[in-house]
Amino acid sequence: MKILTVTHYFAEHGGGIESVAKQITERLAARGHVCVWAATAPSRTQPKPDGPVAALEMNGSNHLEEWTGAPFPVWDSRSLQKLKQGVVEADLIHIHDFWYSGNRKAFSMATELGRPVVITQHVGTVPYRNPLLRWAMAMADRRLAPSTLGLCDQTVFISERTRRHFDGRFSYSREPILIPNGVDLTIFTPAVQTRREELRKKWGFSTDAPVWLFVGRFVEKKGLRLLQRVCQQFAKIQWCFVGQGPLSPEKWHDSEKPPRLKVLPWQKPEGLVELYQLADLLVLPSIGEGFPLVVQEAMASGTPCLITQETASGVTGDLPELSTCDPRAESLKAALKHLDAQSPLDDSRRLQIANHARSLWDWNETVSKYEQLFESLCR
Repeated sequence: MKILTVTHYFAEHGGGIESVAKQITERLAARGHVCVWAATAPSRTQPKPDGPVAALEMNGSNHLEEWTGAPFPVWDSRSLQKLKQGVVEADLIHIHDFWYSGNRKAFSMATELGRPVVITQHVGTVPYRNPLLRWAMAMADRRLAPSTLGLCDQTVFISERTRRHFDGRFSYSREPILIPNGVDLTIFTPAVQTRREELRKKWGFSTDAPVWLFVGRFVEKKGLRLLQRVCQQFAKIQWCFVGQGPLSPEKWHDSEKPPRLKVLPWQKPEGLVELYQLADLLVLPSIGEGFPLVVQEAMASGTPCLITQETASGVTGDLPELSTCDPRAESLKAALKHLDAQSPLDDSRRLQIANHARSLWDWNETVSKYEQLFESLCR
């Protein structure tokens, strides 16, 4: 098969949706399929995408993300011409989330040309603080979801929470299916205590205090404003933020920064797993998501997590050492105080977390499900 994947950005942007698209396309390419990926071209500060997948680089306006932190590029006419040629040459179009204008253009082009379309929907409506963004998301929910998710050849949801968000709003051409994201279990594995101590020295952390880790884009949706209000109240904790975006902790006022703060750029998986392994806790008080990939990766690495109750509803069943809070500063602070009072997990407990994650999430199984779906639609 020749598969055209369409996302708003490439994985170098640092978002979870893009990271998922990278895993699926590269693994399908490794299985012998011809994979092309259309997305917004990296900025000058980001490396260009590489690997077995051909990159179809889109260009245009990115002002909305620059102004608000909402990732919503608008592609120019030359890019849309390249996109149409990519659709013409493809056997199947795989779109990640219907919100973005370029993704909807790809859907329209594919419909006109009679190409099968699969839309993987990662999130429901994001409750932005900005009223204009909230209104735009609500309008997209009401007017655009029925004509994209409802009419494509197959809608895939990555979590129960995302599927529930759209339940009863419109009918589908084919019953939606659930395919959870996977984890690369060859990379994300737990480490024993001696190895964790070595990694702390390597990354410049002390062994005398816990390390609490945040991984994701530095935007409101990921809970950065909540952490901005709470972090400094945990002075002994070594805080590590990994990512990029307009709400970077480096830009916080001095009164908001915790005394022991390290901010790192987005890491490749080989570096990210070491940070998961050395950390005592992953903190991600995000809203408006399915079930974040970084939580799956952290748990596969044996690291306990603190997320919002809303996000936790995206996975079925209980997960060991998965703590929750409300998306409010008081609730986050109380949850962190409770976790701070607990003793660090030993190797056996961290291994238990990792084994449970491994039983739930495996990219090989996830990609096999997509491959079977794509082949059936192409037939």
